[in-house]
Order: sequence, then C-alpha cells, then structure tokens
Amino acid sequence: MNKDILQDLLLFYSLKQDKLITLKEYVDSNDGDIYYVSGKSIDGIKTLPQTENRLAKGNDVLCFVDDVDEFAIKFIGEYDGKKFINATQEKTAETEVSEEDKKILDKVKEVLGDKVYKVVGSKNLNDHPVCLSSEGEVSIEMEKVLTAQSNGESEIKAQKVLEINLNHPVFEKLRTADDSDFNDLSEILYSLACLISGISIENSTKTVEKIINMLSK
Repeated sequence: MNKDILQDLLLFYSLKQDKLITLKEYVDSNDGDIYYVSGKSIDGIKTLPQTENRLAKGNDVLCFVDDVDEFAIKFIGEYDGKKFINATQEKTAETEVSEEDKKILDKVKEVLGDKVYKVVGSKNLNDHPVCLSSEGEVSIEMEKVLTAQSNGESEIKAQKVLEINLNHPVFEKLRTADDSDFNDLSEILYSLACLISGISIENSTKTVEKIINMLSK
C-alpha cells in the first residue's frame, strides 16, 4: 500500500560501489534497468557466471541476501520507470548451435529428465563449464525460500535451465563419451550447477562416486 514511500528507504549492497545503496542511487549511477541477483551471501553472488557477465558489461548488480528481498521487488514492480531484472533469469538470445551439438544437448536433457526445464548451449560463461538459470515468474532462490518455509513440501518450482559452456573442454568430453560416461557426465554437470546455485544435491555420495569414476579413467 505504501510502496511509493517505503521503496526509497530500501538499501541493497552494490557490487560496483562496494556498499549499501538506495534504489535512487542505483538509477542515478547506471543507465537502463536495475539488475540484481539473489543468494545467501554477497561472496556467493559475486562468483556466479551471470553476475560476472553483467558486471563485465558495465552494469552494477544489487545483491539480494534476505529471503524477503526478491518477493518485495515483485510487489514494487519497477522503480523510476526502470524494470528489475534478475541476472540469473535474464532473457538473452540463445547461442546458435550446430545440429550435432543440439543432439548432445537434447541427450543431456533426456538423461536429466524432469530435473531441468531445458538444456541450452552457451558461449557466455567465460571459464565456467556450466550454470543454472531459470525461466518464468519463480526464480531458483524463490523456490528455495518457499521450499524451506513448507518443510520441503512446496509444489511451486522454478523452471530450471541448465546452461553448458560450448567452449569448455568438458563439452568436448560429452561429444566423445560413450553412453555410460555420457550419462555420468550429464549428472555431474547438473550437480555442479546445483552447487554453484546453492542447491542441495539429492544424493551426494552417488555424485562423488561418479566423479571419482570419471577421474580414474
């Protein structure tokens, strides 16, 4: 009800300015929309591939580290005519892939099944082999908050997108792997993406066994 008054009292940590700033200070010092990333800690947010990419493009990124932050922003909608954009959900043109690589990405999706909404190739992850993004209204962080509040019984899920770096050596391994290794690599990449995003792995022992098996070859 009083968002137009209260929104100017909000403070968020700015990665470019290395301090807490208001939304007005963000708008005054940046062109375009307001970019943010949600996470449990500022250090964790800094290391996300999407954060690095947005900072490299010259934009500031606000860190939302309290559970309520992203939900509050959804209610605010926009500030001073600027939209709030979650850098981990940012709509970008999908990387063009060859038919051969598309078949590999489709096969990874087939292995992972309902764990992910889709699997896409990317050339914008720098040195990172993989990451998780999401589509739709519910972000990965929002899903984690809702799941925690419902003791794991929340049916509201983010549409997770597994992004694989087409320029990374690990993708070359997918190209040449036999069926058994391909399945293990697909599961390992998904588990690594979950860890980067702060999502618990369902069966950590099984994941470690797959990693040890791949390292032993």
